[in-house]
Amino acid sequence: MKRLAISLVLYNNDAEEIGKLIHSIQQSTLQADLFVVDNSPHDQSALFRAHPGVQYFRSGKNIGYGSGHNLVMRRTIISYEYHLVVNPDIYFDRDVLQRIAGYMDDNPDIGHLMPKILFPDGRIQYLRKNLPRPWHLAARRVLPKRLAEPWNYRYEMRYADYHQTMEAPFLSGCFMFFRASALQRVGIFDQRYFLYFEDLDLTRRIGEHFRCVYFPEVAVFHNHKNENQKNPALLFHLIKSGVQYFNRYGWRPLW
Repeated sequence: MKRLAISLVLYNNDAEEIGKLIHSIQQSTLQADLFVVDNSPHDQSALFRAHPGVQYFRSGKNIGYGSGHNLVMRRTIISYEYHLVVNPDIYFDRDVLQRIAGYMDDNPDIGHLMPKILFPDGRIQYLRKNLPRPWHLAARRVLPKRLAEPWNYRYEMRYADYHQTMEAPFLSGCFMFFRASALQRVGIFDQRYFLYFEDLDLTRRIGEHFRCVYFPEVAVFHNHKNENQKNPALLFHLIKSGVQYFNRYGWRPLW
């Protein structure tokens, strides 16, 4: 069985960012196979011609984030030990994947792991979270930052040391390191979520049978732009997926 498969889903992403991610993967001390699913309206295969080991698939239309990753995971979770779902705006040092896999090897009850996530300037991104409640998410959108801060503090688990390894009920989808056998047991992304909340849904399902762990002994860099704040179409998908999520898991408690 091979060690690690990596899936990357694209939609009109920045070529320089993609290049940094590919460099991170290819200079890693842990050998990994990269599978790219391109949901973009225009073919971006030229970005990968200098990287013959990358397996590139063009979907022909925007089939969604989870659906794109599922195209790869259906093939890989039966032949790889681990699977990494990664965003194109991520980059990391050469020993990160090896150290994560080693920690997973030593802790077979972990099904899903997220490392420390940093902005490019080194600031921590608070992406280890409690399960959201409808009012938490609404407060983050509509309240002034000063008033929303108490909700964010609890939702983002800032009361717990971000430099300590711990379990969390929600780990961000920007870098999801899975044990393939966990995905075989609980399933892959729910394709009813076109974009957003599919990471939360899958974390919850894995957490019913395995530990989901935040592992700050290693860090990756995430050039996060929070685009749903600026793009009405992305905001629409955020709201739609939120409704789908709470319809499934319940709307109470509201706050």
